[in-house]
Amino acid sequence: MSYRYKTIEGTPEISGKRVVMLADFSVPIENGEITDDYRLMMTLPTIKLLREKGAILTVISKIGDDGSQSLRPVVGYLEKELAQKIAFTTSIEETVSAVKHGRQGSVIIIENIRRFKGEKENDPGLAKEFASFGEYFVNEGFSVSHRPYASVVGVAKLLPSYAGLLFDREVKNLSRAFTPEHPFVLILGGKKAETKIPLTERFIDSADVVIMGGALANDFLKAKGLPVGRSVVSGKELIKKEWFSNPKFLIPDNLIVQNGSGSREISPNEVGPDDMIVDVGPEFLTKAARVLKEAKFVVWNGSFGICEKGFETGTRGIAEEVVSSGAFSIVGGGDTTAAIDAFKMTNKFSFVSTGGGAMLDFLANGTLPGLEALEK
Repeated sequence: MSYRYKTIEGTPEISGKRVVMLADFSVPIENGEITDDYRLMMTLPTIKLLREKGAILTVISKIGDDGSQSLRPVVGYLEKELAQKIAFTTSIEETVSAVKHGRQGSVIIIENIRRFKGEKENDPGLAKEFASFGEYFVNEGFSVSHRPYASVVGVAKLLPSYAGLLFDREVKNLSRAFTPEHPFVLILGGKKAETKIPLTERFIDSADVVIMGGALANDFLKAKGLPVGRSVVSGKELIKKEWFSNPKFLIPDNLIVQNGSGSREISPNEVGPDDMIVDVGPEFLTKAARVLKEAKFVVWNGSFGICEKGFETGTRGIAEEVVSSGAFSIVGGGDTTAAIDAFKMTNKFSFVSTGGGAMLDFLANGTLPGLEALEK
């Protein structure tokens, strides 16, 4: 698929101008310290390029979903990485003033935009206020571009708009899944089955194998009439019955369950009413490894065990097999990327997407509201 948006590379018209840039600085923070800076590091090249062009840059971003968190730790982090002072503002009026007095190469960041009324409703008035910060708009927030919000689509309607370097990388790398090399293996795990099923439907014909794990596999097992005990399930009937006999699906037939303080390895039909499925078993991992050894292209979203409770063997095993396969590998999803970061394996994958829901929506639909807004 081809897309018609412009990127900020080779754009002399932006030089020395006022630019408003959408980012997604939603990073985990504990005790005031950023514990995973991947999204920030991936955004830095665009900030630096705009600074080199002499732009007066205003960044609009959320952190978290409810508006309660502050971007102040992110501002401190970026000041160190950019070796310059950043103007941190908390209101529209303060930001307009900072832009007015800004010099070429200066950077301004406004506080968490989820605090502004009308952001989620794509309020035209708020979009106009955000647009007043610049003469041009750059979308570097791929991971929020599945949301038709004021900062994502509203501003793009009002200003000449461009894709940032990371946004462009996301689209180009994820688009490879539409014409994959074969064997193509789709790996899906984690929760939120409602976001993974459309992806399964999209790729069931082109994928050679679909490996399922995590809570998503629990849904599959439950739909087949197998016991899942106290395991995490979506509570929705999303699994298609015709998938039960489809040989492309590789579903766990060997599980690790927990009951009380102990855990044990069993087959799905042995799950008791008080058992919780916490990981895939070693026999299943062996089968998955055989499939992945032959793979040439892999898309992976979703962990295979409850990693936060220490059940990370399945996720680590899948990660190691994907890397050792030599296949072109695309990985995304918050829990998955956090896991591979903890395993010190982030740089071993071909492309690690900053998008969770945005990655899934783009792969399922071939576009996003934020992308379409750039193509106007």
